[in-house]
Parts: sequence; structure tokens; C-alpha cells
Amino acid sequence: MCFVTSIDTPKIRVKCNKDRFGVGVLLFSSMLTIIVTGTSTGLGRDMALTLARQGHTVCATMRNAENRKEGVSMRHIAENEKLHLYTIDHEVTDVQSTAQCLGRCFHLSPNGKIDVLINNAGVGGMVEAVENTPIADFQRIMVRTNMAKKKKRCREPM
Repeated sequence: MCFVTSIDTPKIRVKCNKDRFGVGVLLFSSMLTIIVTGTSTGLGRDMALTLARQGHTVCATMRNAENRKEGVSMRHIAENEKLHLYTIDHEVTDVQSTAQCLGRCFHLSPNGKIDVLINNAGVGGMVEAVENTPIADFQRIMVRTNMAKKKKRCREPM
């Protein structure tokens, strides 16, 4: 699940085009500062790189961004391609981590504000199939972390 939230920029126009594979592509009308959470792999990583390649300033957040190979890889790509893409440590379930992450993103932003939050982070990788996962575990992982935390984080940058 991915929520795209516009923050403090009412004039942003978002256009969703289909690429050659029929996948939706976000196109913004001006250069923005964008936070993408959950960028270590998959959709979050691809969105962060794509948006940075379009010229946006991107704060790509993940747990342990400084030391994990995914963070090192993204920094290497950003350096080689001269992108305004920054990897930032962020644990979405921790309020203090979120505050530190936002502070760093505001500091890195050329205009001192966050224009868009793409709230992609979540907990996955359950060992069992969904139908075999105990209800309490499913609620903790899917509802409290993947959904409720995202809704709360959408309000924090405002």
C-alpha cells in the first residue's frame, strides 16, 4: 500500500502516465522536495530513483540507511548520476526517528519545505501465508504498522 500526500503545495499538479509496460508513472509540474519512505527495495526504491532522475530533491528513507547495502547502493547511484537523492535513517514506528528524519529533510530541501510525502514503508516478509498468520500478528503488522502509522506520519510534516 502506498499513500501519496501533498504537503503545503496546493499548486502541484500530479499526472499519472502509463509507461511502456502499462505501469503508472508520477509526473509533477515543478521541481519538488519529496520524502519517500521504505526505499530499501522494490517500489519505494524505484520511486525514489525515478523522481530524483526527474530532477526532484528526494529524501529516501529506510532503516539503517547509513550502513545497509541498499543505502550504500542508492548513494553510489546518486553520486554517479549527480542526483539530489539523500538516504536517511528512519524507523516509521518510532516518533523520535520520524522527528529526526523530518528535520534532516527540511534541512536538505532547497526551499526549506517538504512538498510531497510518499508513505511507502511497511512491515512485510511474514513467514507464513496470510491465511495461516495469527489474527493478533496480522493486526499488529498490517493494521497498526502498515496503515495506522502511515496515517499519523502524513500529518507530522504539516
